[in-house]
Order: sequence, then C-alpha cells, then structure tokens
Amino acid sequence: MASSTSEYLSWLFRDNGMVELRHHHGQQWESFWFDDPDALMAEARARQNVGNLYTSLNRPLSGVTGPLSNDGVQRYTRILFDFDPVRQKNVPATAEEAAEAEARARDCAQLLTVLGWPPPALGLSGNGWHLQYRTALPDTDEVHSALGAIYAEFHRRFSDDLVHFDRSVRNPGRICTLYGTVKRKGPSTPERPHRRSWIAIPKDWRQVIPQQILSLGQRWKPETPVRAPESPTGGFSRGGKGDYSTLDVVAWFLSHRAYLREIGGGKHAVVCPWSDEHSVASPAKGGDAIVFEPDGGWAGFHCKHAHCEGRDIRAVMALWGDADAFCTHQYGQEAA
Repeated sequence: MASSTSEYLSWLFRDNGMVELRHHHGQQWESFWFDDPDALMAEARARQNVGNLYTSLNRPLSGVTGPLSNDGVQRYTRILFDFDPVRQKNVPATAEEAAEAEARARDCAQLLTVLGWPPPALGLSGNGWHLQYRTALPDTDEVHSALGAIYAEFHRRFSDDLVHFDRSVRNPGRICTLYGTVKRKGPSTPERPHRRSWIAIPKDWRQVIPQQILSLGQRWKPETPVRAPESPTGGFSRGGKGDYSTLDVVAWFLSHRAYLREIGGGKHAVVCPWSDEHSVASPAKGGDAIVFEPDGGWAGFHCKHAHCEGRDIRAVMALWGDADAFCTHQYGQEAA
C-alpha cells in the first residue's frame, strides 16, 4: 500500500481515536477495531489480496464493538462526496467512465472552494472519485437536515446519464474504501480492470467549520426549485418589453444553436452560453446545463459548473439580449 495510506490513516486516528477495519470477501464481512494505525496497516496487508477493505469515517462512541452503526457515532469528522460512473451493475469502470466521474468531483470541489470551504482530500475509490472534507459536527437532527439539503443539491447538479452523485453516503455510520487497496468489483478485463485506490491529502487539511455546513444546508433546502423569480423584475433591469412568463425557452435556445434534447418534466438539456469558460468539458450528451419551461413564473436556467455559480435565466437574457422576440405576449398585456 502506498505512503498516502499511512498519511490518510494518521489523520483518521488523530480525529477519531478508534478506527474500524472491515473486510468483505466472498459472502462474508469481518470487523476489527484498532487504536493504532500501524496495527491496522499490518492487518490490512495480511488481507489485501482477497476481497475489499474499508474503514470507518467518523468518531465512534466510547466502547463501541462490532460493525459501526449510525447509532454508534459520536461526531462527524468526515464529509464524503462520492461520484460514481453510470454503468452496468457489478462491473469495473472504463478509463473514460472514471474520467467523467473525476471531472464532476473536481467541479464540485471548485464550487465549494468558491463558497469558502477549505481544500478536500481527493481520492480514486477504484471506479469512481471521492471528495473528503474534515469537520467536527455533532450527530444531531439539525446536522442531518443540513447534510440532506447539500447532498440533494449536489445530486441535482452533478447526476446525469454519465455520472451518479451518491446521496446515501451521508449517514454517520458510513464506511469507505481503504485507499491504497485494490477495489475488486466483478471480473477484471483489459477494458474494465480492477484498480488500486489512492487519495491525495492537502498539505494543510483544514476543517470545514460547522457554521459553513449549516449555512449551506439552509441555503439549499430540499425541493427548492432552481428558477428565476416569478416577480416581473426580481432586481433585474428588464430593458425589453416581453412578458418573460411567456418566453418560449426552447425556441430561444434553438435559435442560438444551444438546444440539445428534452429531459422530461419541462426540463431540457442545453449548451451553456458560457461553456468556453468551463474548466472541464461538458459531456457529449449534455445534461450539465438545463433550462426549465415556464410554469406560471419565468423560465429557468441552471449550469452545474462552478464558473456559472449564480448565473440564472436573467444572466442569459442580459448576455443574448433578444429574449423579447421569443415571448408570446408583451409585459402587462393580458393573454387572449
């Protein structure tokens, strides 16, 4: 196992005191607890050639035994974000599929950097990509609610037909790949090989403070639609005469050669007007930028890339300047 494994475990023991090693081989799971990283490493080396190895992530309650459960956690010390390529179940990812997941993970990290979070550890799980953030959160309903909102928002932003953002990994009793070991899922082939996991840890791996997490959770409450305000202005200088609640957003994007396909539910995949600013190229089939048809308010626009944080349908209107021509009514005019 690489030296990054030792560094990773050193941080894990520093923050948690006790760490569980869990081994899955065949149909069997075995669990071991350690208070020393060297002892855990020795056990892992003895078992690394068969099955898959995992560790606990968060600080356990004193005296815990057996596999860590959600009820056995004292504090969150890690926030794990998991980006997994969409593929057939129980097969390794191709290099191209893994690269798509890496691009999403890096976009997510860039977004959180813009929002003031410190740099995360970046890891290859074997098939997908992980971000790990250090923290010190109490295991409370308020924290669960905030994390639920954040994970739901990232699922909406980063999941599509190529990559899946896993909302389920936010539970306190979560286990995670022991980085440095080989991830064995299904048969290994030249195109879909078993890979050795690894993790890169920031030189100064600082904690995300609780208030940063709670504030972001409040900002991204579940089920909050990403749309422009229903107000005719919403702080936006209209400039034109169109009633933007009657904007034919599909025809508008088609006219700019930026329409891709219908997704369903009034949503459409489009080419982002600022795609040349993105640090990571868009997927071939799109899905990283979408528009919403009006449903009583204005149409909506959203792009998942960090460069487009805060850009909504009003920003597209200001950029292109011709939205009025695609409205069926002028502002203030009653529909016939």
